[in-house]
Amino acid sequence: MGGGSSRNKTEPRGEGVKLAFDPDEKWSNLYREREKNHLYKWVGVRKGGELINIYERDGEEGVLKFAEEKLLTILYDDGQTPKLVTYSDYIKWKKGVNVQLGLSEESIDMQQSRFKEHFALWKLNKRGVEGENLIHLLLNREQQVCYEIARILLKRFPGMANDIYLGDEQFGEHIF
Repeated sequence: MGGGSSRNKTEPRGEGVKLAFDPDEKWSNLYREREKNHLYKWVGVRKGGELINIYERDGEEGVLKFAEEKLLTILYDDGQTPKLVTYSDYIKWKKGVNVQLGLSEESIDMQQSRFKEHFALWKLNKRGVEGENLIHLLLNREQQVCYEIARILLKRFPGMANDIYLGDEQFGEHIF
């Protein structure tokens, strides 16, 4: 056994030599950014979340109160009118996310052919690290309670139905 080294391990090789990409670094940065983002506290990726607790305790009225207190500043025009998201808006957002995650900007140029201008209600700079908003997180959980909360929020803010998930895996797909 012995002397072999991992392909992903980064070892200094002299001045000017690029170090190997460490895939674990991307995941640790992603985890760190999710810990800081309020969306994942409101609706956990797999379980829990403040908004789910509010719904279970206070029902639709609690969700609407939460929306008025927390969501209006995160939505364009206080949730009244969606804004056209252009390719330049997307690039600016994507570069910021890549900086947060410690990734290169090489993959951004490949996205242009897949990006489609669209109207959105949720501000780009207030989305999750994968380009998701609260509705995307709720629907991704595939639980009846989450579907009900999403229904309440979409009824209050119908413009959110136009928001597109901007992550690499489901890029450009509508939530419905």
